[in-house]
Amino acid sequence: MEMALPQGIPTLEASSTSNYTRPDNVFCNAEIIDLFTECNVHPELRPIKTDHLPIISRLRVEAMAAHPISRRNFRATDWDELRKELRARLRLSPPPETIADEDHFYRYFDLVTGAIQAAVAAAVPLAKVSPFTRRWWNADLTALRTAYRRLRGKAFRRRARRNDPIHEECAHAHTAYSDAIDAAKRAHWEEWLERVDADSIWTGHRYVSQPPSD
Repeated sequence: MEMALPQGIPTLEASSTSNYTRPDNVFCNAEIIDLFTECNVHPELRPIKTDHLPIISRLRVEAMAAHPISRRNFRATDWDELRKELRARLRLSPPPETIADEDHFYRYFDLVTGAIQAAVAAAVPLAKVSPFTRRWWNADLTALRTAYRRLRGKAFRRRARRNDPIHEECAHAHTAYSDAIDAAKRAHWEEWLERVDADSIWTGHRYVSQPPSD
């Protein structure tokens, strides 16, 4: 076995003492060691509430890329603009009249559905879809995460200077980021509970009965 992670790189910062140690290593067989283009820690990517530093490994391999499915971000919608778009498209439809039969009903159904879909396409922005999408995430958390990662990287580079004020600044950023995540999750959960119906009550039961996780 070969060691892919270079010597002298710490992989854990103890939560209680802030001391750096290396309990984690990256081993591989001799056949693939030359495929590594990078194997290093990225302290700025370290999640909150954990003491292990992320280890990023990059290899020269080919893989089939998955094509993400686009969806609309209704949370970022300008609803006045959407209503305006919908009214404009409905005005292009024939005037209301009494539905005479099933075929007549479905013709109007298709007209209304098409108007709604066209208005949504015009006024609702596309979301940045990821397989790991967190529906409680928001723009404020993105800004806090960016600030925290920048400070975490600086603190790691100055880890030998224990009295450097960057460490306290990083700790404050960590707390603010962590508290904001908890608040966003709680708000999203409460919003979901307000919309829950009989069909999804069992989903809610499954959520609350599972053990806690990140």
